[in-house]
Amino acid sequence: MNSFILPLHGFLRWIVLGLAFWVFISFYHAIYAAKPYTQTYDRLAKFYLSFLHIQLLLGLFLYFYASPWIDFHMKNTEFSLWMKDPEIRYKMLEHPVTMFLGILLSQVGRIWGRRLGINTRRFKIEVLFYTLGLILIISRIPWG
Repeated sequence: MNSFILPLHGFLRWIVLGLAFWVFISFYHAIYAAKPYTQTYDRLAKFYLSFLHIQLLLGLFLYFYASPWIDFHMKNTEFSLWMKDPEIRYKMLEHPVTMFLGILLSQVGRIWGRRLGINTRRFKIEVLFYTLGLILIISRIPWG
């Protein structure tokens, strides 16, 4: 199962990054053109967050059920050894926690933006939180 889920998780990161680029270009253009927040922007943001949540679910599934590497270190390695080895620390702690926080920031921006109603300030709030979330996400994507 890991041979299917891990490549899918890796492939979907490119879709998430593409959607993030599309959201940023659309939202920044709307901010500078003083466009109203329409249903098109709302759907685009929903689509982006949906893929972020799919990535989160796949990642959690890999972390807790499908990864023999993670399972081995959960059962056989002490936490203090995780922190000493950069590879173990990255896979066991840094990657999952940072990704979760990045997705959380993006979701908070969406929720906060929805409370503002339909105006240009919504674009600014959402794009700010999406940017902060994406910075965290990009900082811990395994590129190799």
